[in-house]
Amino acid sequence: MSTKSTRPNKGTVAGNSWRTLPAYQWLGRDQDDHTHILDRKRDVVHRIDPLAGDRVRVYDLYAAGDDCRGNAIERYVDFVDDELGWADRKLINRDVFGDRR
Repeated sequence: MSTKSTRPNKGTVAGNSWRTLPAYQWLGRDQDDHTHILDRKRDVVHRIDPLAGDRVRVYDLYAAGDDCRGNAIERYVDFVDDELGWADRKLINRDVFGDRR
């Protein structure tokens, strides 16, 4: 391989790290037995009824405005915990590294 024709730098690793994350991620199952799936492409969470195979609701993570950017997943997890309760939930960064506040 030639060192004169190296691939140009296309930006920082942090700037392109979203490409290494899966497009969809399972967040958990609530007390009503509905599954919550994060859609990173659209910044929404799908609430799905696995028995009927239907999408019950789509939650826009940024509908509340700019104040929730950066911690939208944490706010959503808290919202489901307060409103419905989790039966089974995936660990998020806050669970592993502690709260940022």
